[in-house]
This record gives sequence, structure tokens and C-alpha cells, in this order.
Amino acid sequence: MNAYILRAPVITEKSMFKAQSQRVYTFYVEPSSTKQQITETVEKTFGVNVIDIRTTQVAGKIKRRPEHRIV
Repeated sequence: MNAYILRAPVITEKSMFKAQSQRVYTFYVEPSSTKQQITETVEKTFGVNVIDIRTTQVAGKIKRRPEHRIV
């Protein structure tokens, strides 16, 4: 089991609200990890029983650099 599957918790208003009201926790994870690996890591790290895992892949933003113009 890889200890570095969980990268960081997601800290947003929506994730904090869900953590308080619905006990739903959100993490950034390694893109190559499977649901089974995520479940095992969370259960071992936090000592809880995982009921459900939902994953999604979010595409990164395209970064543009302005051209240097010589007038």
C-alpha cells in the first residue's frame, strides 16, 4: 500500500459544509490510484469504515503567456 495516495484535503466552503453536516470528506488523490487503494488508505490512516468512494478527474486549466512585443 502506498502511503502517498492521499495528497491533501480539499479546503473549500462546500467541502467544509459537507464535512460538518453530512460527514462527507474530500481529498486530492494520486490520479493513478484505484478506489480500493483509496479505501484502504483512508481506513488505515484515519481508523474509520469507508462506506462510499466517489472519484472524478478534473482537467487542468490552460495557461497562456502574453507575447513580448517589440515596437
